[in-house]
Amino acid sequence: MRTPKRGFVSVYLINFSLQFFVLDFVNQYLSGYRSKNDDSYMAAAIVLSLLYVLVIWALSAIPSFKRTSSLAFDTLVSGGYPFSRYAILLWLMLRIYLLGKYGIRSLSYLDPFEHGVAQGSPLSYVENVFLLSLQYLASGAVMALVIRLALQGYRGISLLEWSLLIVFFGFILLGEAPLGVRRTVILYAILFITTYSISRNRSTKVFGLSLVIGAIGVAFIEYYQQIRFNAQNPRVIHLLSSGNIPDMLSGLVAYLTPGTQPSTAHGFRSGGLDYLATCIRWVEQSGRIIGGGVMLFALYMVIPSALFSGKPTIDIDTFIMKFYRAEDTDYAANILANMYVDLGVLSIVVSPFLWVSTMYFMLLILSRAKTNGPLALSVSGMIFGMLSLVEGSLVSLFVYLRDILIVLPVFYLIGLVFGRSKGIASVHGSPDSPNAQHPDLSAGSSVQCGGYQLLSNGPRRQE
Repeated sequence: MRTPKRGFVSVYLINFSLQFFVLDFVNQYLSGYRSKNDDSYMAAAIVLSLLYVLVIWALSAIPSFKRTSSLAFDTLVSGGYPFSRYAILLWLMLRIYLLGKYGIRSLSYLDPFEHGVAQGSPLSYVENVFLLSLQYLASGAVMALVIRLALQGYRGISLLEWSLLIVFFGFILLGEAPLGVRRTVILYAILFITTYSISRNRSTKVFGLSLVIGAIGVAFIEYYQQIRFNAQNPRVIHLLSSGNIPDMLSGLVAYLTPGTQPSTAHGFRSGGLDYLATCIRWVEQSGRIIGGGVMLFALYMVIPSALFSGKPTIDIDTFIMKFYRAEDTDYAANILANMYVDLGVLSIVVSPFLWVSTMYFMLLILSRAKTNGPLALSVSGMIFGMLSLVEGSLVSLFVYLRDILIVLPVFYLIGLVFGRSKGIASVHGSPDSPNAQHPDLSAGSSVQCGGYQLLSNGPRRQE
């Protein structure tokens, strides 16, 4: 089978095309939503988007990027996969602990709960940090499992790993997806199809198959919109919080049953392409760009709250909207639109360069984590976030860069401890053990320790 050299970039660009063009088309022509932008602004947005795609594809063709991407892919499959079950179990244990401590209120999809109950997540800052870190780990683990399924078929993972996958996606369906339910489900599907096609030298079918997945994704989005606000139903909350298994199952069924949603919930919000067209309109009508202010604001917003308690709570879209004194709407943020209001036409080069350089840095770390499963999976979780940055602001990109410096060192140390403990457990083959097994260290042989290759240095002289 062929190792994808630009597999991750292919996944991102297919995802970008689906969400920027296909979903926006569905938004404007099938769901009754009509853009406030003239055709000229929409045409300009399409041109900018296509140039963005072309520049990313050109930058990813640099030999060092392709080589690093290929090595990173191999590392995720060989070095990350052996730790994947432990990663999802750790995340699941924390989720169960939080459910036991806070009940259904610990799930992030419940923002306003009931009238008279405090809004927002009840989790402490420390608990949120732990949850975010383990979400990186679990997302990377699911990436490894999905890729392994694409390479080896349904028998490529164990029954336990299948069970963990089902539980993971169960939480995703309940809204426990930091990247958004639709983006998470569609992205994992694209990852599977792309890996399956490229590894079998069927790359010409990737786009067509991904469009099919996109169509299924649109259908899923329509279904999800019919259940999304069921979580605010007091009866559903009561059943899910009861602690009684039959009542909790009844609450789950009630949540998953499509029903009448609030009048404020429409099928789709303004899409990424429409938001880019809106930003182009703001710049043209005002005759000014922000000139670096958006990048400074994004850097300012990634300062951890523990270091700066007075940090404002407005997001980057609100910052831009107030600058242009624009209407308050639920916009689909994206890096290209953020950079356009900041730098104008220079965004065509700066935006893809920021994305590609950040992705290259992450792939480089992953490619060198061959014997450190926790590090490989945690950085893979961040890569998964980068692949989803179709509707993600500049702040999201800088958050990943921040977490590389804060979160990854922790998982690097955990990986060292895990590898060492697995190594000690395998030393039952030492001469002091009555059941000693002596591996053959002849030319080309290797010893596997918990899935990690310890010795592969070629010929060794027999003592």
